[in-house]
Amino acid sequence: MNKFQFPRRGVYLLFDPLKWKKKPWEKTLEEVFPFVCAVQLRSPSMSLEETEDTAAILRNITLRAGVPLIINNFPGIAAGCRADGVHLGKEDMSVSRAKKVFSGIIGVSRHNQHGADEAVEEGASYIGAGPVFATETKDTGRKTLGPEGFSKIKKSSPIPVIPVGGINPSNRRLLYGISDIVAVSSAINSSPDPGKTVNLLV
Repeated sequence: MNKFQFPRRGVYLLFDPLKWKKKPWEKTLEEVFPFVCAVQLRSPSMSLEETEDTAAILRNITLRAGVPLIINNFPGIAAGCRADGVHLGKEDMSVSRAKKVFSGIIGVSRHNQHGADEAVEEGASYIGAGPVFATETKDTGRKTLGPEGFSKIKKSSPIPVIPVGGINPSNRRLLYGISDIVAVSSAINSSPDPGKTVNLLV
């Protein structure tokens, strides 16, 4: 199931087909490769059945592109479509419980140093740390880490730590020298030219 190690360089696309501007996404998503190094299916408004159907289509697309597919929140769906990984929020299933269902990459969202340390102890494969910048994608109510706050968490972690939250072509440069990989949602999903936008984020 998991022949990939989680990448350390590139753009990690947090993909929401309901917000993808350049339709049909089944054809236009391929424009983001080769700059996208991994794709996470993250669409909170989709039903469980829609998520399963979309995951199956994405599995074929990501296999052709040669990049990992990560499923947000649902280890069972990840196992069913033979995805490479699953991503869990702080309030979602624990890493240990997810491992009983799914044997691939398990990423987690964390928002401070304590949470990141806990993720390492739990056996997570990588950490998505943020929000680094203000974001409208997900109203967390949390204070932004900023590049310096993110850098502190990254430097102290023995596993990959990926910046997430509000990253776009305008502020990507603030993370140069800090992280070679960024997780991006709105800036790509809402772009009329996703391929061009991803290129600006590398």
